[in-house]
Amino acid sequence: MSGVTPHVQAVPPNAVQLDLTSALRYFDLSPYDTVQMAMMRLKGLYGIDSSAELAGNRMLAARASYASALGETTWVPAEGVADWLYPRPVTTLPGIGRAAAETLHRYGLHTIGQIADRRRSRRAILASAGVSAHLDVTLRWSGTESTPPD
Repeated sequence: MSGVTPHVQAVPPNAVQLDLTSALRYFDLSPYDTVQMAMMRLKGLYGIDSSAELAGNRMLAARASYASALGETTWVPAEGVADWLYPRPVTTLPGIGRAAAETLHRYGLHTIGQIADRRRSRRAILASAGVSAHLDVTLRWSGTESTPPD
């Protein structure tokens, strides 16, 4: 992928992260078109089918990876982050495993939006301290925290 960008990072076991910031200027394409070009090169040069996630930061791109089927691109536009995140399942959040998801489900919390609408103190009660911190960071970075902190 060095023909597209010099900023390539392997993400085990079977992914790669490309920082396309410099490629946008070089190829004078939109972010979406640059991603499509990279996917086309992967397929054409190496025979690799791929999916892609396009977002304003790594955390959102990682969340988008749960929504991308092979051959598709999931784009989370900056102005639509909250709308995109709210219906996503809690299991797409970092640190939410099966046990934490079951606990949240018992309290009727199935989506990121339902968690975002809870006060910070209530989120901490519902989840372990580590998971609560992940939730706070995820909601703060994505701009989806709709309630004030306690």
